[in-house]
Amino acid sequence: MASARDDGDRNPTDKSEWLPRDPKGHRLIRVTRNLILFCILLDVVVAIYTFTQVPLDTTTRYTRYSKEYEIPIFVLFGMPTVLALLWLRSRRAAYDPLPPNERKILFALGIPMLSFMMVSQFVAMRDFLEAGSSLG
Repeated sequence: MASARDDGDRNPTDKSEWLPRDPKGHRLIRVTRNLILFCILLDVVVAIYTFTQVPLDTTTRYTRYSKEYEIPIFVLFGMPTVLALLWLRSRRAAYDPLPPNERKILFALGIPMLSFMMVSQFVAMRDFLEAGSSLG
C-alpha cells in the first residue's frame, strides 16, 4: 500500500522549504519587523495615554503656507496605522532573498525612518498635552 508521501511531494512542514537562503537578510528583516512591532505598541501607548489626559475635542494648531489648520487628537492613531501596514507588508518579504545592497538601504534608511516616526509621535503627544492643559 502506497502512502500519500510516496508521490514525490516534499513535506510541507519541512522548514528548509520556506526558510530564506540568506541568513543575514532574514535576520535583518526579523529584527526590523520586531522593531516595527515595538514602535506600534509604543505609539499606541502614547496615543492612549494622551487620550486619557486631555479632552477628546482637543486640537492643536498647524501652520503651513500661511494657512492654519486645527488637527484633532485622533491623528495620534495615524502613525500606528502606518506602521501596522509596514509590518503587514513585511511578512511576505521575510521569506524572499534580500540582496546585500537592499540590506544596506534597509539598515541605513529604515532605522532613521522609524526613529523619526517615534519622535514625531512624542512631539504630537507633547503638543496635545499642552493644548489640553490650556483648555482646563
